Amino acid sequence: MNASIVDYLAGMPVVKIFNRTGQSFAQTSQAVRDYAAIETRWAREYLPLGGAFYMLVAANIVVILPVGLMLMRAGSVDLPTLLLFVILGANYSQPLLKLFNQFHGLAHISMGSTAIADLLDEPPQSDSGARIALPHHDVAFEAVRFGYGPADVLHDVTLVARTGQVTALVGPSGAGKSTIAGLVPRFRDVRAGKITIGGVDVRDMSLDQLMDTVAFVFQDTFLFSDTIAANIRFGKPDATDAEVRAAARAAQADVFIEALPDGYDTPLGEQGRTLSGGERQRIAIARAILKDAPVVVLDEATAFADPDNEAAIQAALSALTRDRTLILVAHRLHTVMNAAQILVIDQGCVAERGRHEELIQIGGLYARLWDDYGHAQAIQLRPPATGKPQEAAR
Repeated sequence: MNASIVDYLAGMPVVKIFNRTGQSFAQTSQAVRDYAAIETRWAREYLPLGGAFYMLVAANIVVILPVGLMLMRAGSVDLPTLLLFVILGANYSQPLLKLFNQFHGLAHISMGSTAIADLLDEPPQSDSGARIALPHHDVAFEAVRFGYGPADVLHDVTLVARTGQVTALVGPSGAGKSTIAGLVPRFRDVRAGKITIGGVDVRDMSLDQLMDTVAFVFQDTFLFSDTIAANIRFGKPDATDAEVRAAARAAQADVFIEALPDGYDTPLGEQGRTLSGGERQRIAIARAILKDAPVVVLDEATAFADPDNEAAIQAALSALTRDRTLILVAHRLHTVMNAAQILVIDQGCVAERGRHEELIQIGGLYARLWDDYGHAQAIQLRPPATGKPQEAAR
């Protein structure tokens, strides 16, 4: 019932725009009626025995007093003993009833504690605790295999992303691009093979060092319900105001931030919903720039950007490239035309690699994706030619 009500309220705009209010409300109403029917059936099953039990527990004085009087008349008990049992009998049932009423809460607590215990029993991610000097910050995958379940989704992935260059991951949806990106900061560990930064296996260095080495900009940008400055400073808590502004300037975010009523002190709503998608992404890029990590991974950083925002984000990415290893997951192929290396991922494998011009000449998957991308950009939405003028106008 709760899930149905939440779905109905959260999906109200979709329900209204498709004129399904009656059907959706009927489903929610039915969920409420079903819940009421279950509660009613449970009460009817419970009342005969449960009601009798609670009545007997609460009616103890009705038994103690007449039986006690009979025993006192027979000389088996005296008056003080009878009064003692009357006083005790009138009060002991209340805490007993409270104890019985706690059983329901205790059952919920037991279920919750079991779930928490199962979570805590999960083995922690291994941490060597060692800080190792890195001679460079090239990121290399060596015959990496990985899977979320029994089956692998990455198969013998081998690649090298060089320092100071942009390495782009492109390919069809579900090919494994974001999975590859997420393995660099050890969001999950590989099943076989290894990933190295500067020639050092990421599992051999401490998690603290790895997190200091890698910055990650997510496709679904998450911003905290705090000020813009605090969200940018999250990449470097001790950063000065000048450093925050410099990072925002490098991310092409300073113009729209300073145009806000309170500038950098503007509070953001839940997850920064008061900003556009492109603005949120530029703040996330500013956060990554301020962190000043030598390895930066961007998972579809222009996914929600309009043309103006996309140009600004591309300029921000240029600032990130300097002296850093930049790995970029992209669906918009024109954003990676100038990448030093483009890796085409297909069904969990590196199908092709090279620069834009080289891959076009090969005529493989990348060329087909580029051709499809070009056709998609050229499509113009027009009314059907055979329609009536009034219909075409509509």
